[in-house]
This record gives sequence, C-alpha cells and structure tokens, in this order.
Amino acid sequence: MPTAFVTLKRLGSGSPAVIRYLGTGTTQVGPTLSAAFESASFNQSRHLYNCRVVQFKGADDLFVVCRDRIERYNGTTWTNVKTLVSPPGLGTGDEGQIYGFVNMLVNGVPTLVCTYREGNGGNIRATKSTDGTAWTDVVSGSLFAPGNGGHPWGIHQVGNTLYWFGTELTSTNNVIAFYTPSTDSFGAFALNGAITGNPAVWSGTAFKGRHYLLGLDDSNSDRPALMQVVGGSLSLVENLGAGMAPVVGNETKYVLWTDTVDLYGLYYHNQGSGAEWICRRWTDNGAGGLNASTDISATVLPTAFRSAGTPPATGRWGMILDPEDNPGGVPTQTLYYASTGTVGTSWSEFRWNGNASLIGVGGAANSTGGDTGHVLPFFNVPSGDRTYTSGGLHASIELLTPVLGAEQVSFRLFSSSGTPTVNFRLFYTKDGDTATTLATIQNASAGTIVSNQITGLTADTTGSTTYTVEWDTETDGLSPGQQVVLVGEISL
Repeated sequence: MPTAFVTLKRLGSGSPAVIRYLGTGTTQVGPTLSAAFESASFNQSRHLYNCRVVQFKGADDLFVVCRDRIERYNGTTWTNVKTLVSPPGLGTGDEGQIYGFVNMLVNGVPTLVCTYREGNGGNIRATKSTDGTAWTDVVSGSLFAPGNGGHPWGIHQVGNTLYWFGTELTSTNNVIAFYTPSTDSFGAFALNGAITGNPAVWSGTAFKGRHYLLGLDDSNSDRPALMQVVGGSLSLVENLGAGMAPVVGNETKYVLWTDTVDLYGLYYHNQGSGAEWICRRWTDNGAGGLNASTDISATVLPTAFRSAGTPPATGRWGMILDPEDNPGGVPTQTLYYASTGTVGTSWSEFRWNGNASLIGVGGAANSTGGDTGHVLPFFNVPSGDRTYTSGGLHASIELLTPVLGAEQVSFRLFSSSGTPTVNFRLFYTKDGDTATTLATIQNASAGTIVSNQITGLTADTTGSTTYTVEWDTETDGLSPGQQVVLVGEISL
C-alpha cells in the first residue's frame, strides 16, 4: 500500500486547501483555508517541496502553514491559531519564503517549529509551540541580509537542527542555513569556493549520525558530487561527474535518502549529446565514512530514465519517507517524478523495491496523477507526522522527564471514535536516522509490559489519560545530553 500523506494544494487563484495523497490520488481535507497562498502565480523553477502540514497531538489534529498564518484542523473545520510576524509577501517567488514546518523533540518536549523569511526579503524568523495554541517567536536579527531573495531547497533535519539551501548571506553566495530550536540559534555557511552551484538542485539527509549533501561541485565545473558537512564546512566525499557537461536547469531536482542501511542518490547526468538519470548506492565503511559508490541505475531505473537524450533536464525527483508509516521498521520509500515543473504536470509514483529490483511495477509507475504545483513534503525529517488517515489511531508523546538512569515518557493515545484497547511501544535512534530500535521500558503507569510493549491501554477521542513509562536509556546505551529521535507506536 502507498503511504497516505497530507500536503498543501496550490491554487492559482482563490484559497488554497490541504489535500491527502494516496499514491497520486488526492482528496481534500476539510474546507478551503482562509489564508491566501504566498503567490498568485507560481515560478516553476522555484517550486518548494517541503512540509507544510503536520499531524500534532490528536488523531485529527492537523496544522498547516500558509503565507501569513498557521491553521489547525479539528476533524471538521480549519481555525487560524497563529498569525506570522511580518509574513512572506504575495509576489511571484514568495512561495519559497516558508522554509519548513515540523514536529521536533525540543529539550524533551514535542514542539511544532516553523521557519520563514519575513516580508519581501527580510530576516529569517521561527515560531514554535508545544500545544498548538501558545506560540513563541524568534528572529535571526542581522545574521541574514535583507532583500537578497532566499528561495530554499533541499530542506532537511539532522539531529535537532533544520537545514536549507538558498541565497541567504549575500546576493552572490549560495549558502546552507540552519536553525536549532533548542537553543534558538540561527547560522549559515557559504557554499562558495570549492563547492557551490545552483542550490535549487541540492538534497540533504542524515545517515549514520553524519550529514550528507548531494549537489554541484564548483571546483569541477558544477558537476554532481556527494559532500559531507563537517564542523560547519563542506568536505568532498565523491565526485560523480567525470566527463559530464555542466548543464542542469533550475527545475532539476536531485534526491538523497537512506533506507537506514545504505545511502542512495538520484542525480542528472548530462554529457552534452546524451543525458540520463543516475542512481548510486553508498555503503558504510564501519569507520565513520563511506565506501566508494556503486552505480545501480541499470538495476533500479527503467530504460526511459537511462536512454541517452530521453529524460529532460527539467525533470525532478522527490522522496516520501515517513517513520510513522512503519514504526520500528523501514518506512515505505516512495519516489515521485515529474518531467517538468509546469503547473498541471502530473507526478509518476514509483515505490522503491530495494537496490536489486526495478522501481515501481517492473519499472512502470505504480500510479500517475496529482500536480507538480502541489507543495509535496519532500522533506527528510526523522520524526514523521505527515501520514494521515481520518478515523485512525494516533500516539502523541507529550514530555520526556529525566529520572535516575532513565527518561520518563509521558504520552497520550487518541482514537477518532470509541475507546479501543490498544498497545504502545517506543522506538528510537541515536544517529538522526529513522527510529528502528525498540526501546527498553519499565514502570508503566498502567497496563502490562510484555517484551517492551505495553498492553491493555485505552485510547479515546480526546486522549484524556496521560500515561507514563520509563525508558531505560542506560540499558539502551544513551549518554546524558545525547540527541535522539523517539517515535511512539499505537496498535490494536
């Protein structure tokens, strides 16, 4: 089954709406929004694919950020819960001014975090909330010069920090910028000198606790390269563009992702008279680095993407990978491809079948539909919360409190109807990847612990009971102050 996720529908005029994708089939969630979209027109080279809709707290509690406000869905209606300070403008290109919306574990408390650029090219701001009602605003001050654009790409989360690419420091330098909500600190470093290129192409992800980027190497005529962020600067890992003509468009979008075991990248390979998409696989070398990549294109990509001159340079790939799709296991990995960014162009959905099989159904798309004008959440975030099924169960982690040798986890369990008896487990990761390790637990406030799963708990429509359980972090080998990703699983 494809992953059902929620996203923002861009309408050329009138009000935007939240929609639910299932494969490439779409259905609207609730009425249209009261906010206007940031741009009445849509610059196809600036399509911003990031997370605009997050499930937070209750089973039907969705939050969406759109232009000048954040709205909350209660299963029936949308209500404005936050008006952004100095929101993005309404001009062409301003759709790129909202940089991300995510549920992050901030100092032990699940927190909604939104980052955006104020006005028409002002400072970077963040707003955050632990309950969806009260919001705290943070401004970057003079770190980012105003009026220099700022259309970010490749937004991703590593640890408890959000990263994005753009033109944030000067009018000429591309940068990777970041925000850490636990300390309310902003920062950036330039992608100039040895490694730079058009940031519209780039993609980034965490892998084995390290931070990798797939982009363009300026020292090699803007040819594709894999890089690693080390100590606030970029280090070249592998040059991927030998013999390649440096021709790539603003619309071209790469994708970098992990199945928690290996690292994969999709990039456009142009050799002047011919062109093709390349898929590479990197394996961990066990010593804090990667082995040289293996070209697996012929194994996983259908001929249409590999034939010289067939795929256009305007093509774009994105990956939907949400931990809540399969807590404790590897989530369904779904690739979306479009040949162009022109509004009205359909997506082709290809499910990833591993590194030894063709994507999709023998290389054919699993489904085709949707619209490249929709703001799909091609956003590498380990905490999930983009999957949504009306009437489904939902577990909400409320608070982590230190106790001797452990962390007390407070959580609530939601059901859209009735009071079913449910089970609950915790999964975690110490390296920023998807949470796949079952947590060792003890001292549950209710129910019975069997093989690190609590049985006999009750979910209801309001999550009326706040349960607690101790996570034995000492047994699980965590150190004080270590950053983790924690995901709860609820099941019947």
